[in-house]
Amino acid sequence: MKGYRSNWCVFLRDDVVHVCRVGGEEFYRFKLDKINNETYTADTLETYASDAVGMSAKLSGQTVGAKQYQSDFKKFAIEETAGLLSAYFGIST
Repeated sequence: MKGYRSNWCVFLRDDVVHVCRVGGEEFYRFKLDKINNETYTADTLETYASDAVGMSAKLSGQTVGAKQYQSDFKKFAIEETAGLLSAYFGIST
């Protein structure tokens, strides 16, 4: 979805849905698995920031705060992605 009302660009390439900010920075991606003609599932949601936070925490020796932040961020990312799919494409999650 692109347009003056949206800061997002969502597109499907092969079996992977890419969620980017307009301008090209990818925030999320997930692979779709077909269940039947009308139903697809996605088991994982990859995020750029949670991986970066985890690596940064590892390098600095922090574990507890970073793990909580990573968990909270993943919940936020799932909610945001589900909201985008619902608002722009009418896809229920």
